[in-house]
Amino acid sequence: MMGHALDQYRQAAIASASPAALIRMLLQRAVLESRKGLQEVEAGREGREAIAKAQEIVAYLRSILNREKGGDLAHALDALYDFVYWRLGQGRLERNPEKIREGLDILLNLTEAWEEAQG
Repeated sequence: MMGHALDQYRQAAIASASPAALIRMLLQRAVLESRKGLQEVEAGREGREAIAKAQEIVAYLRSILNREKGGDLAHALDALYDFVYWRLGQGRLERNPEKIREGLDILLNLTEAWEEAQG
């Protein structure tokens, strides 16, 4: 029952969110999934599901960049998202927490910068 109410709340929050707020939510979720994957790899497990979710979010964020209007910033974000996607994947495949942590650190910095920009 509580889980259902929480799901409804999340759906309402997403439906009523601005595009900027949706990007913030996606970045926060990518951070959450990256942390889960990192913890799993550090515990000797594969971390496949969590890292795959984080990569899916990063790929989506990359796909919605407006390169025409965004100019240099969009191209810089594109390169960062590409690096994060690659680093998370390499870290999972090699079971290398440091590589996952590198991707996670960039996501944390992007999330913080996005939150500051949104006020």
